[in-house]
Amino acid sequence: MTYYLCQDILKQYCGKSGAQRLMDMCGGRNIFADIDAVMVEVDLEAVIERDPDVIVRCTYEGVGYESDDVTELKAARDEIMNRPVFANVSAVRTGRVYTTATMFNYGPDYPVAAAYWSKWLHPELFEDWNPKTIHQEWLTEFQGLDFDLDEHGVFVYHPLEHPDGK
Repeated sequence: MTYYLCQDILKQYCGKSGAQRLMDMCGGRNIFADIDAVMVEVDLEAVIERDPDVIVRCTYEGVGYESDDVTELKAARDEIMNRPVFANVSAVRTGRVYTTATMFNYGPDYPVAAAYWSKWLHPELFEDWNPKTIHQEWLTEFQGLDFDLDEHGVFVYHPLEHPDGK
């Protein structure tokens, strides 16, 4: 399983990034792990050539515990899905393009992000997992917070997780 993790379409997390550790922990392989840097700009042709099975795009916009709207995450995914240059990339053809809040992958809720990533990368191994339920348990049981994720908070987006687009 390979994938491309980007901050925006051209900025790629590489072998020395914290994102690389998350990828490794969740059983993925970064298609740009061989680059000895934290982040670099890449040519779209290099992405097409390496043909990722899964794409995870991170964003800072419109996400977090204060947000209730997936618009920004959906737009970030749509930008990848609707680019003609990516039409033949495996992840786009199969719909395995996900967006996530950047802060979610590096904050104290890092284990929750790992649950989402593991499910995205290996759905056959984690078909019984519900990362949102794991996230709710983390908030309630381990953080002692009275916060309902069904009412507030936007951290990830894929149409299967938000079938109504909200």
